[in-house]
Amino acid sequence: MYIIWHDNDYDFALWVYENTILKTKKEVTLRQIPKTNDSSLLSSDFKDRLDYFILPYIKFATPDLLIQNIEDGKSKILVASEFMTHTPQHDHVMQRFERIFCISREKVPVACVMPECKVKLERGKKTAYRAVAYKPNPFVIHTYLKTTKINSNPTLVFFWPHKDGYLKLDGKHQTAPKIEGQINSWIRFINECVENNGKINLMGSDVVKKQIGFLEDKYPFQENHFTPITFEVFIKEFMLVYKSLIRAKIENTTSFIKRLGLDSKQLPPLFEQRESTVIFEYRSKKLRTDPYAGFLCGIFNLFCMNDVGKKVYNLVHIPHGISYSSISAKKKGNPTFQNMSEDFTKCPVHSQMNTDLLGLDELIKHVHEKCTYTLSKQQRIFGTLPDVTVFSDIIWYNKNNGY
Repeated sequence: MYIIWHDNDYDFALWVYENTILKTKKEVTLRQIPKTNDSSLLSSDFKDRLDYFILPYIKFATPDLLIQNIEDGKSKILVASEFMTHTPQHDHVMQRFERIFCISREKVPVACVMPECKVKLERGKKTAYRAVAYKPNPFVIHTYLKTTKINSNPTLVFFWPHKDGYLKLDGKHQTAPKIEGQINSWIRFINECVENNGKINLMGSDVVKKQIGFLEDKYPFQENHFTPITFEVFIKEFMLVYKSLIRAKIENTTSFIKRLGLDSKQLPPLFEQRESTVIFEYRSKKLRTDPYAGFLCGIFNLFCMNDVGKKVYNLVHIPHGISYSSISAKKKGNPTFQNMSEDFTKCPVHSQMNTDLLGLDELIKHVHEKCTYTLSKQQRIFGTLPDVTVFSDIIWYNKNNGY
């Protein structure tokens, strides 16, 4: 049995079914993914133990598409995809990366379909409007290529077809793209993942290699392909390529500890041993997740992980203007953010390896026991990924150590 798990758009999921190899399969069901920030919703929507097996893939946020195969009492997540029609600048693309981050980390092929070019009317001088064409920044594409590299797992970008910057839509399903150009490549990618059924790593497939080559040619790092560049060279030269990237910078760890007066006794393991620290900072009136949570996930992969997927740089989160006292205050239900310490080596939502070990009753019990991944998105991402978060009133030290 195949399950096409989808977000809110049933019509889009139906388009996927009608235009991929899934239409030839005997038993295919379309189901909406429940929101993970309410444990009662999970238990009411999930009836079978294998339903819970999608949790490690949606623990940060819900993707548009997740395909699961259940056969002989066993579950396999075959492929996932995200779609967006917004202008493809930094924020719009990166705010979705938290979904890609979790799925690729679990070694499941995943793709994002986004506009290669989109025209938007912007206000100019006085009351005049002008058409502005937006295209992806190389930073975005390089984040996907780096994630592909460190996870040894296809983490791809395909482009929504357009005419002069105006997106082409399917004639029947108006939230889906017209099937031409790169969408044909995306469909071949989905079909190959379904037919492969998780048997082998698809990094060597022709579809994957062709798409990676296409992205490398179109979005070079200076004049070179991105993937062959070593981490050391990337760190030395990224400022020359990402000139508009103002939220991330790198500082010597010892200097950073002294400058902020960090408490060495509370720092996560290995923090002081890592030579450099990546600082992700921005100013905001609220602890917003979009675009900052997804951006943080991308910064983690691109700047903190070396070429073989080992974390070699620390990650510090500085949301200027946000106080811990304001976001930790309990109003109705759980606060936006709170100090927690969970053993992710046992959490079944944290990884598929952990999920496999528990029965249905144990899974239900876990999601009702204040699991980090059933709380706010701020808690799930800002409370797990950074080593340290510098609020306006306190310095928060990560005690979870899951990443």
